[in-house]
Amino acid sequence: MQSEILETFEHEGQTIFIRLEEDASDQDWLTVRPYYADGMLVNQFVYSVHKEERMKRLSEDEEDPVKEFVRSVRFDIESEAAQKLEQPRGGESQTIHQPKHFYKPTSCKISIPTGRGLRKY
Repeated sequence: MQSEILETFEHEGQTIFIRLEEDASDQDWLTVRPYYADGMLVNQFVYSVHKEERMKRLSEDEEDPVKEFVRSVRFDIESEAAQKLEQPRGGESQTIHQPKHFYKPTSCKISIPTGRGLRKY
């Protein structure tokens, strides 16, 4: 698997390398991922683009999707998006067994008029 360092920056005292990699299972895909200096992944996010799509966008004078990914990776790290995704909203946990009701079921009554051509079956 080929790997190329696209950008290096510091965040909270640690060096982070943003790498461009060819997908090991499918060589037609390019992936951008952030790594710490020791080789560990910074977060679980994966930014991928098909090689043909990248070439198409470059030939149409559009922005390189890989450059867009580099900006997104850096933004996600600096905004701590991965930690926010893992934390429950409002500091409380909610499971499937604790549903929240935003309405009373009895408040959703509907009446259908039966006059003027409407029939009741």
